[in-house]
Amino acid sequence: MSRRFALIVNPAAARGRALDALPPALAELRSLGVEHRVVRALGLPHARAEAAAAVGRSETVVAVGGDGLVG
Repeated sequence: MSRRFALIVNPAAARGRALDALPPALAELRSLGVEHRVVRALGLPHARAEAAAAVGRSETVVAVGGDGLVG
């Protein structure tokens, strides 16, 4: 069984620096052949809904951003 990841990104985290960390992380996931998708959270309610949907699809949820994303 392959594992698929849902990366839920808070674009405002660390004054936008969370987005700067994303390209190298995505490159590493691609090099390892890891299936993934990226969601730019539009706010905490959106992030929660996307996380719940990802769990429903048996995806591993990865929060990319600060503690405000996991509120």
